[in-house]
Formats: sequence, structure tokens, C-alpha cells
Amino acid sequence: MTDSTWEEQCRRADERAKKAREKKERRDPYEVLGVQRAEIAILLSERVELNAMTSDALIAMIERKLKAHGIKKVIPNDDLLGKAYRAFHRSNELREQFEKLVEGFKEPKIKVPKNLKQHVRAVLAKHDDLRWDDAIQIVVDDTQLDRVKEKKQEARKKSGDFTDTDEN
Repeated sequence: MTDSTWEEQCRRADERAKKAREKKERRDPYEVLGVQRAEIAILLSERVELNAMTSDALIAMIERKLKAHGIKKVIPNDDLLGKAYRAFHRSNELREQFEKLVEGFKEPKIKVPKNLKQHVRAVLAKHDDLRWDDAIQIVVDDTQLDRVKEKKQEARKKSGDFTDTDEN
């Protein structure tokens, strides 16, 4: 056996060993979760394009899989159910009150400033963390800056954005 043949065989053996290690590394997380070997083989060998499915088809597939595994809709505890019920009840009452207000509301004539764009730019120059529509609120009423920033902070937290937002 020549040295080049021996080197080639060693190189191929190293490649096979590397591929086997990589395959095991890809399989391990599934095995830890208790996924069956046949399912792991499908996950590792067959490409599934979820974005190629229509939304309805994807939802139907997920619902079938959940049902097949005995997963049911979650109903929270009584405390949370009560809070949600009161919130929806309050929301309905507020909506009814608002609809009555709208019926009797006389739309005032509002004169839009000719230099509105300059005002918006000036606000954004001082507060670059704001959007243009936030800036309009401040142009309309310059006492609203703290409220606008507070609402933006609440929206960030609600959306799960917990980045540092101590902007002044």
C-alpha cells in the first residue's frame, strides 16, 4: 500500500468519524426530549417547509397533532378567569359610553399649522426615540411628552422588549 493510498484511507476514515459525531450531536437534543428514533430520522433527513403551507393548513396540522397527543385548550385558574371577565365587562361598558359620546360629538374645525413638518422635525431632533406620530401629539399639546414616553415604555414591556430604554 502506498503512502498516498494510506493517507487517503485515513482522510476518509476521519471524514466518516466527523460525520458520525455531527449526526450524533444533531440527534442528542431530540433523544433527551424522548423523540423516537424514526421521528428523529425524519427530522434530520427530510426538509419540511412550513412557510410553504397556507396559514389554514398549518393551523389544521398543528391542531391535529395537538389533538393526537391529547393536548386540550388551557383554561386558567378562577382568579385569572374572574379578572378577565371583569376586564371584558368593563370594556363593554366603556365602549357603550364611548358610542354615546361619539353620537353627540360635534367635530370642531381644526386648523393644521402650515409649518407642521418643521414642528415635527424639531420635536424629533430633541427626542429621536419618538415616532413622527408621537411628535404630532407633542406639537398638539407639549405637556404630553411624559405621557407619550410612558405609553411607549408600557408598549415595549407588553411586547416583551426589555432593552434599556432610559431615554430622556
